[in-house]
Amino acid sequence: MSHSNSSVPNCSSLFLQSCPDHTLTLEPPFPEIFTGETVTLRCGVEGGSAGWKYLWYKDSEDTPVPQTADRSITGDSYTITAAAVSDQGQYYCRGQRGDQPLYSQLSDKVILTVSELRQTTLTLEPPLPEIFTGETVTLRCGVEGGSAGWKYLWYKDSEDTPVLQTAGHSITDDSYTITAAAVSDQGQYCCRGQRGDQPLYSQLSDKVILTVSELRQTTLTLEPPFPEIFTGETVTLRCGVEGGPAGWKYLWYKDSEDTPVLQTAGRSITGDSYTITAAAVSDQGQYWCRGQKGGQPLYSQRSDPVILNITGEFLTFPTIPIHFIHKKLTVTSELIDFIWFNHRLNVFLFKTVSRPG
Repeated sequence: MSHSNSSVPNCSSLFLQSCPDHTLTLEPPFPEIFTGETVTLRCGVEGGSAGWKYLWYKDSEDTPVPQTADRSITGDSYTITAAAVSDQGQYYCRGQRGDQPLYSQLSDKVILTVSELRQTTLTLEPPLPEIFTGETVTLRCGVEGGSAGWKYLWYKDSEDTPVLQTAGHSITDDSYTITAAAVSDQGQYCCRGQRGDQPLYSQLSDKVILTVSELRQTTLTLEPPFPEIFTGETVTLRCGVEGGPAGWKYLWYKDSEDTPVLQTAGRSITGDSYTITAAAVSDQGQYWCRGQKGGQPLYSQRSDPVILNITGEFLTFPTIPIHFIHKKLTVTSELIDFIWFNHRLNVFLFKTVSRPG
């Protein structure tokens, strides 16, 4: 739609040839401009700009806007180098030619919207208070109102120089990913959005503290803590990760660190424990455990091995006097629970009712 103003002569009023169309465009063509951004309005004349000069109007068709500091008129363009909210409004342009002067019709209006700098948020994924060496972690940056047109800069411990993409540290769209965290990655991180070639920056995000610790130590204990377990006994191996069990699951290994053992009948995994309810000689061996956390997953260090010795053949002689087993024993007041025959030592072994545990 074109506009006219009776106060100035135009092509038609002077009975000249039809006025050329004028178009007004916004560069960059964003629907919203932010404070501090540079924006250019460009007036174009159908058939070329030769011989035309341009006048610029804001919110009124009566008085052209003047050229001021940060608002320059050059050829067919009107440039605002550091937009303020006060620059928001409706703009028009028209051509002027000759000494008379002759004016073209006004262009259609362009609405310039100028908003304050966008807020920026930074989040940590996974949102754990502590990350361990070898773990993968992603920092994600978001600009209020959506990410269209924004690129992102990342800062660590200083707001002066952005961090660079390196092996193990990748920047993709709105995320900065550390694929194998090291203690040196620990620090304070922040981000900001960048748009256009000028560039325009969003506000800096609040800082996120990334804590990176060495892999947790793991301990493995045997309950009951006897050096030798007999067939038929119940024994529990208990795994502990330094700093507490929160968020940890446990894996169990026997004689090999390659493949975890599975839960089967008579061998149950519950929380931090692996329980053998009726030990067999085949259960004898070296055992390890480690913690596992998250979906990645993250592992703790392997525990030191615990050797489980299982010997003896279970015999059903419950609750009989000790002197029945070995006549040289002088204590006859105690009763025994069970008797085992140890093939390796070729002797009978017994457990009294007073045995600890």
